[in-house]
Amino acid sequence: MNGDLQIYPQSGYVITVLANMDPPAASRVSEFVANRLPKN
Repeated sequence: MNGDLQIYPQSGYVITVLANMDPPAASRVSEFVANRLPKN
């Protein structure tokens, strides 16, 4: 299992992903979401 936490203080977004899979499953999902956040 693994997890990933990304905090973007300028935009106010927080991405938290928990995965019941081997790494890098959670970081791949959080990067996918982060790339789709609106740019400020």
